[in-house]
Amino acid sequence: SVKQAAYSTYTDVKHRSYILMKHNIENIKVLDIYLDLQSSYFLLPENGIYQDDVAVMCMDFGHLTFKRNDQGDQVTSLKEAKDIEEAREKSYTKFKLKLENVQLIYANRNESWEKVRQEKDTRLHLIKPLELDLDLGKCIYTDDANLPAWKVAGNLPNVELRLSDKRLFQIINHMESIPLPKSKNSTIVVPSMESEVH
Repeated sequence: SVKQAAYSTYTDVKHRSYILMKHNIENIKVLDIYLDLQSSYFLLPENGIYQDDVAVMCMDFGHLTFKRNDQGDQVTSLKEAKDIEEAREKSYTKFKLKLENVQLIYANRNESWEKVRQEKDTRLHLIKPLELDLDLGKCIYTDDANLPAWKVAGNLPNVELRLSDKRLFQIINHMESIPLPKSKNSTIVVPSMESEVH
């Protein structure tokens, strides 16, 4: 019947894909990576000039780590796959991305933003320190159109924003105090000349 013929064709395609995948495994290169970026931050001082005893807005970008999460020889593991479904599952290199202590701080004059960066929850925090964990999978076998190039799974953290009316006006005044860059191109004013009709 047509149904049996279609199923037979589908099974044959799956089997051929499995054989082709195992045959091409030898040419696959597996990426191994470990990235560790210590916490960096951006300061926006009052009036655009950093000095002691000025109000400061601090955006802390947190501590970032990105590394391969699975162990062992992935190519060997692919070779040992018993069927196409198992081979597809094992064709992803797993990575872990972790971002810790991302925070936003606003410190008035005589308040220490440096000290607050080391703490978890203070009245100077506009955004409390948050963490982000993501599990990523990079497909190492690109000849199968049914396999997405990347898989991403994780939980997005709740972002708690603290902003009173007083704090809001302080931040608005802070932003308005920062001078805008001046244009390098000078403007030349040419006086208009009226033609005289005699």
